[in-house]
Amino acid sequence: MDIGASEPERLDRAVHRPPALQLPAKSRRSMLLGGLGALSAGALLRPARSSAAAPDRLRRLERAHGGRSLAPFPAHLPAPVGGTVARFEITVEDRTVEIAPGVRFRAWTFNGTVPGPVLHVRQGQRVEITFHNRGNMAHSFDLHAARVAAGTAFRDIPPGKSMTLSFTAHDPGVYVYHCVTSPAVMHIAMGMYGAMVVSPSKPLPHADRQFVLVGSEWYLYGSGQDKAADVDFDKALDMRPDIVTFNGVANQYVDHALHVAPGKLARFYVGNAGPNLAIPFHVVGTVFERVYLDGDVTTWLSGVQTTSVAPGAGAIFDVRFEQPGANGFVNHAFANAHKGAQGTILVGDATGRMTH
Repeated sequence: MDIGASEPERLDRAVHRPPALQLPAKSRRSMLLGGLGALSAGALLRPARSSAAAPDRLRRLERAHGGRSLAPFPAHLPAPVGGTVARFEITVEDRTVEIAPGVRFRAWTFNGTVPGPVLHVRQGQRVEITFHNRGNMAHSFDLHAARVAAGTAFRDIPPGKSMTLSFTAHDPGVYVYHCVTSPAVMHIAMGMYGAMVVSPSKPLPHADRQFVLVGSEWYLYGSGQDKAADVDFDKALDMRPDIVTFNGVANQYVDHALHVAPGKLARFYVGNAGPNLAIPFHVVGTVFERVYLDGDVTTWLSGVQTTSVAPGAGAIFDVRFEQPGANGFVNHAFANAHKGAQGTILVGDATGRMTH
């Protein structure tokens, strides 16, 4: 379908629905049971379990798996798509994914991974995204870089159907995309998110290395060890994550370090898929030279130690490490770093790892 087709009533209900936290428990239960289709809603409505033991459980699991995290999600920024039109295919797939060593989760994904693929285009380029719903319920595709009529462009797409989203990438920066089908907090918490980078028409200063980090949270019903965990909707509404990550997997860059050269500029594109918590992004051992907030690349902050990226927002961080050694990057809300949102940066020929 083209975005000119109209189904505005459906999305209007998603956009204007009163926030779930304001609903009484009985209404919230009815909403879920009526709208989740083939998903087992009963799994989402069980009493919430405490997440207090989650970080220690992560440490035990890492030790049981040889002390190393899983093969990492690629963090390097891919090359931009060439030509006058950048075309992408995004397919909803229900997948069981591993979100920490030995911890599995029954996710809803874009193209089979969490996060979905990094989309890299150039400012002024025409973008066409064909969205296929191969899941078991309605889903949608909301891209923050797109200036469109949201009521049609981001409408719910039934299982087995497709649509095409077309727009011109006017605004440079790093933008998140996600499913916005109601309740959006749950669809995002199930793994339906990713990032688009729009490179400006006037290039930024050359960076020797460029990385994309998408922050997010996992809210688990069950440990995910004996059998795959489901989402715990009550934890999501209360904003009590069990695991907090960069690029979908806890601590994956602690052992699989990001490598940079001494004295060379490194650039981090940080998007926050949430669904709930801000990311105070910080690198250990230096100070950011520049921080570009959202789509504004004409002005920047300089001499920055930490800057928060709100849920649904993005920022570009430029940094330079003068000396070889083991450094790190963290979500500086250290409870969330402890739950998995941290990684190692190795400068030059250094070895080792960094945790907090």
